Amino acid sequence: HEGVIEIAAAGAANSPQTVAIHIHVVPPACLRETFSYYDGELTTMGGTSWSGNATGQLLVEKGTLRVVGGGGAASATRAVPCAGATNIYEVKLRVRQGTGTGDFFWNIAIDDDSGSSSTGNLARWYGGSTVARGRIGSTITDDLVLSGPAAWDELRVRIDAAANASEFFFNGESHGAISHGSGPTNRVGAIRVERFDRAGTGGDSITFDDLVVESVTVRPFHRADPDASGLTDLADVIAILNFLFRRGPAPACAESADSQNDGEVDIADALYILFHIFAGGPPPTPPGP
Repeated sequence: HEGVIEIAAAGAANSPQTVAIHIHVVPPACLRETFSYYDGELTTMGGTSWSGNATGQLLVEKGTLRVVGGGGAASATRAVPCAGATNIYEVKLRVRQGTGTGDFFWNIAIDDDSGSSSTGNLARWYGGSTVARGRIGSTITDDLVLSGPAAWDELRVRIDAAANASEFFFNGESHGAISHGSGPTNRVGAIRVERFDRAGTGGDSITFDDLVVESVTVRPFHRADPDASGLTDLADVIAILNFLFRRGPAPACAESADSQNDGEVDIADALYILFHIFAGGPPPTPPGP
């Protein structure tokens, strides 16, 4: 938003004066961590928010978080109570390439509010000084190569707790969704930053900044998924045909029923899904399930 403030004073020779203003509205979030503490150990300088056994392994430096490799595991955790009506959450942070051997030594986990890091994990990022990966359990994304020591990249994960899946993004591009199972609750509860026990990474480091956790208030649509199940299947064909020919309920989002993305909802959209499912036809255009 832009505007002008006019300031006037009776009898002043230079009155009135105007000041141009620019207002940026920041949407609400469960957490906005900018690491704006004094330089030093995260659990000391940010001790009112972060707790754990980490000391020199996790360092605040000029408003960023630097994870330092080496022998001995260490971690710091911050409680982040976050619950929303849609059960969809986004966690994002910036990462900058560091120095080192390339061996993996850091981990940033998003856990639920159960207090269990094993059964309550919703998603995690981990990697080395030049590469990051998304991971849940034993399922891993491809290698995401960081842009360089002078550039910031964005790691983002969209957690759909109702669908029991987390989708990983790197610089805005999806690298796939992974099931986190039905074990975690439908709420984000904590962020956990870890340094692995990797003696060979003593000279390695990586830098993070601007960690944001937010509840998504509007559930995104998926093309060719008018019943909003998170899948494209025969039920979606039935939903479209019922809407068109049997006065069935309209899709909550018309775009979700426009399978072929031509701006209309008609029988061709139902046929498009059938062809995709049973005859190897092309998948729905993004954002597809």
